[in-house]
This record gives sequence, structure tokens and C-alpha cells, in this order.
Amino acid sequence: MPANASQTKRLPVLVSSMCELLSAGRGLDCAEINRTLLDDHGIMLVIDTRALWRDERREQRRDLSQPIAWPLYPDRAGNIVYDERGTVYCCCPGTGEVRQMACRGFEQDRHAIGYRCPAAAHGLVCKGGLQCEMEALGRQTSCGRIVRVSLGLRLA
Repeated sequence: MPANASQTKRLPVLVSSMCELLSAGRGLDCAEINRTLLDDHGIMLVIDTRALWRDERREQRRDLSQPIAWPLYPDRAGNIVYDERGTVYCCCPGTGEVRQMACRGFEQDRHAIGYRCPAAAHGLVCKGGLQCEMEALGRQTSCGRIVRVSLGLRLA
């Protein structure tokens, strides 16, 4: 295939029924192609997430070595944040350390993905753990802070 040919138009023909899962570059991220491959050929296309937060990267005084993150629930205690890939983090109110929240999995009754305090989940010491729970819950718990991301919530 010539380098200037559209890969998105020729991809379904090339792969036909040779695989069930196909990893591809971001240039092939196209809803029409994804649907055609899955519906017509039973192939799930796996593509790394595109960097969509371009405006945030251009902001003055942004440390580009640090991930861009937004509060998960801005109207609540704001130390739980997410990045453009949807990864959820806890920012320790005592030290400022950022840790990825431990995924508890799908909670069918709430139609949400649950996340747990990484310190509590992994038996780590968190200097701001009590402060975090008191700000969010008004009490201390035995399992640390838990947040849920509704599958109906749009992040970003």
C-alpha cells in the first residue's frame, strides 16, 4: 500500500478475518472503522488514547513533566483527580504525594467503577489519610476513601 493511501479505507480489506484483536496507531482511530471491523469481521481495534487536552498543555506556567489532572468531583473534596486517559488519582492533603487509586472494579448495582484509597488498599502509610477522610466523609473508616465513577459520567 502506498504511504499516501488512506489506511482507514483499506484496513478492513487487509485484515478481513485474520484476527480477533488488532493493535493500531492513533491514525486509525475512526468510529466508522471501529464499527466495521467489529460488526463485519468480529475484530476489536485497540488504539492508545489520543492526547486531547491540547489547550491545557499550552497554558503558561504548566510543568509539562507533570500529568494534567482535573478534580473528579469539583463540588466535593478536590483531592481526587483524573487525567485524560481516565486514570483516577488521590493527592495526599498532608504531603501532596499523588498515587493512583486502586480499582475495586465494576459495581453493577451503582452502574459505576469503584476506586479505593491506594494507601488503604496496599497497606501503605498516608500522612494525610485521616484529613482526607474527614474532609470527604466527616469520619474515619477502616477501608479508606472510596469514590465511584458513574458509567454515565463524562470525564473531559
